[in-house]
Amino acid sequence: MTINLLSEKPSRRSVLTTASMSAAQYELTIELIFFVTFGDRIIVPETTLSSRKFFAVSSSNQAASYEEQLLLQREMREELLAKVISMAQYNLARIRNST
Repeated sequence: MTINLLSEKPSRRSVLTTASMSAAQYELTIELIFFVTFGDRIIVPETTLSSRKFFAVSSSNQAASYEEQLLLQREMREELLAKVISMAQYNLARIRNST
């Protein structure tokens, strides 16, 4: 089984600001575009999946906020990968059961 990643688009946007107009909360998004093959068969056609999480920014500890962002992005990638694998396994089982 081969996962073919066509695109990964991470983004971050401010969704809440403080009275001084600095970011207080961010929305993180990762969008994947991929397809999955098994041998010469496409078992998951080109598909887009996304994950979204929110996190609060600590104005007093920017390093901790950055570390939290990295941790959340890693979790999001792991969640997306689990979804991709689940889709591929489901479709592969359907193909095998239909033959």
